[in-house]
Amino acid sequence: MNGRPPSISTSGTFVLNALRAEPRLSQRELARRAGVSLGTVNLLLRRLATAGLVEIGRGEGRCSYAVTKRGEDHSIRDSYARVSNALRELSLVEKTVQVEVLQEYARGGREAIIIGDGDLAKLAESAVRALALRDLRVDRLPAGTPPPQKGFVLLDAPRAPQSGRPGVRALGEFTGVR
Repeated sequence: MNGRPPSISTSGTFVLNALRAEPRLSQRELARRAGVSLGTVNLLLRRLATAGLVEIGRGEGRCSYAVTKRGEDHSIRDSYARVSNALRELSLVEKTVQVEVLQEYARGGREAIIIGDGDLAKLAESAVRALALRDLRVDRLPAGTPPPQKGFVLLDAPRAPQSGRPGVRALGEFTGVR
């Protein structure tokens, strides 16, 4: 074991975090929660132990698992990195929404309609309102509402429907943009 943090798969990280939260979980329960086979959990636990992130003990007819200090540190760093990445992604979505709305505004559009009830719809509405364009009307409609024929529409969906109507964008199209 060197000083570098080990490379752990998503499933391995899930198992590590689950053991941090509930150290008495069985391999069977870990497999069920992680959505992987019992054999995969066994392999992941051995890899975590080899990396010094988990200690495996034996007793009372079954194995026990203890997350080590190194495992705690790894889990915390990984969680921090995931949250930081998610916040960067959300910030990028927010800025992309603002750019799209400003471009539509420059073309004369004065109405932005956000359709959806999810977190991305809330983020989009907040981003549009933060522009503070006094003559821009901003409405948010419930999910499932058909896009109106006028106005710039932002849908809380992975992809815009193939309606052929210009000015309809899906917020999912703004994720992962670099």
